[in-house]
Parts: sequence; structure tokens; C-alpha cells
Amino acid sequence: MISYASELLEKFIQEESSKLAQYDMPHMPTLGEAYEEITKQGVDKEFVIPKSLDLRVVKGFVKMGNERLPQQIDCMLVSGVGDRYGLTEQYYYDIENVLCIFEVKKTLQKSDFIDAYDHLGSIRAKFSQHFENKLLNGNFDPRISQARKAFAQLTGKVAPETYMGIHQPIHPS
Repeated sequence: MISYASELLEKFIQEESSKLAQYDMPHMPTLGEAYEEITKQGVDKEFVIPKSLDLRVVKGFVKMGNERLPQQIDCMLVSGVGDRYGLTEQYYYDIENVLCIFEVKKTLQKSDFIDAYDHLGSIRAKFSQHFENKLLNGNFDPRISQARKAFAQLTGKVAPETYMGIHQPIHPS
């Protein structure tokens, strides 16, 4: 019996991987693309994402403000419509519409893990700069009511009223 969505994805990956194993594919980009498609189909099709949410699974690139990041993303869960790159099946999506980024590896060796970590880390670093710029320019004030409540429940302290208040000392409740 399957109890968790992760188990369903694992079964799907096992099935599709066994199909790929029947072919001798020495061309690494093609083999990598096959595993990326398994991830895409597993998230998009097997989990039956409700179409009313306007979510899709794509590969491509992330935009932050006016900057298009050079790192290619194997698989992204996104909201809305992105900019298609020419006639390819790759898309540019604004970071505000990216819900999740997947880095797909057929096998995970230490060097692959480090490469993936660095790849995603550079995107995270750019996002941190982007987020901080939005805060400092005064045109962004994240809603933190749920986070405030959880913080207070966990720590017994009153959380800041605003996101920018995180730089102020915390007082006991």
C-alpha cells in the first residue's frame, strides 16, 4: 500500500528507470534528459496536480527582476505562464512564480552532490539578494502573521510585527 506521495514518486521512478535500463545510451545529455523527463512526468502526471491551480512542471531558467540567471534548471514546479525560449521546450520563469526547483541526477556521487549544491546555492544566493533588494526598496512587505504565531508558540516570545523587525531584539512575552 502506498501511504505517501513520495512513495508513489519512488515507484514511478523505479518503473521508468527500468525501462531506460533496457537501452545502452552512452550519450550523457540524452540519458540525463531521460531522467529529467521521468522527474517531470512523475511530479506533473502521477501526482495529478489540480489544473485549476495553473501549475506546471518545466525545465529552463529563472529570472529575478530584469536579470536572467545562466544556470539551467532540470525541472521546476511553476505557477502561470513563462517565456518560452525560442522553439525549445525550455522556459524562463520569474522567481516569484517558481514554487520548487529540482536538480536531477541519475546517480548521486559526492562530486555530483557538490555540483548540485553549488548550482542551487548560486541561485539561492541570487534570490537572497533579490529578496533583500525588494525589502530595502520599500515596495515589499511580506505577510508574516502565520510565521509570527508559530514563532511565539515555539519560543514563548513575541515575534516582530513586520519582516524588517527581525533585526530588532526579541522580548519575552
